[in-house]
Amino acid sequence: MRTVLIALAGLLAGLLGEVIRRMIRQARIIRKQLDAYRRGEYEGQLRIIEGFRANGSEPPEYLFFRGSTLLELGALEEAEKCLRRSLGVEQAAIFKALTEDELGLVLLEQARYDEAIAAFENALLNAPGRGGPHRGIASALLRQERQAGDALRRARTAVELDEAARKSAREDYDLNLAESLAVFAWAVAAYGADEERVDQLLERSFTLCPTTTRPIRAEIHYHAARAYSALGRVEEREAQLAWAAEVDPNGNFGRLAAAELQKTAKM
Repeated sequence: MRTVLIALAGLLAGLLGEVIRRMIRQARIIRKQLDAYRRGEYEGQLRIIEGFRANGSEPPEYLFFRGSTLLELGALEEAEKCLRRSLGVEQAAIFKALTEDELGLVLLEQARYDEAIAAFENALLNAPGRGGPHRGIASALLRQERQAGDALRRARTAVELDEAARKSAREDYDLNLAESLAVFAWAVAAYGADEERVDQLLERSFTLCPTTTRPIRAEIHYHAARAYSALGRVEEREAQLAWAAEVDPNGNFGRLAAAELQKTAKM
């Protein structure tokens, strides 16, 4: 019996060691791919994400990060497939919420607004305390220029929830709040027309997001452009679009901004 126990203890120690090694390896991959994301190096990010695959497997974290990166690259159909497959295998509520949130963003860029809002609502069911889904719903309504009161309410709720998330890591806290403040500024400009308030919200948003985090910095510039457009401040709109396109030319919001500038140039 003693020999069996010793053998079993050795086996468990080996298994535990393998689990720890796997966790360390995953943590390194996450850190590396996030560094590539911050720099806007999405093709490189995809290559790093391949490290999640063991023996050709496709674990939910691989599918999630791949889907998120494909969104930035504009491969929306493939991004949607990855995220839906991730939802099919992931059980943890918070991870499902994050994946539904990301799926909502993909559907938003496909102008499938009702489906996008449904995905954001599903994210809230799994993690009701997050501001991201409210921010996504506000963005969907703003893009359609409808339900002014609900868009403003959702955007305000996103800011309130992100401000209250004090236990989050500092970078996550700052970037989530920066995104929500920018969307709120757009909503206020579109439906409140309080120019001073818009300027204050955007100033705070830019302060929270460093220029080295290119995708989110471009997102804030893009939302700022939409806010200034709603206020009729054309020169500032053009400047914000130009910055978004320059900051992250290969990412989602950089492309959106470039397309807006091209449209303006043809008019």
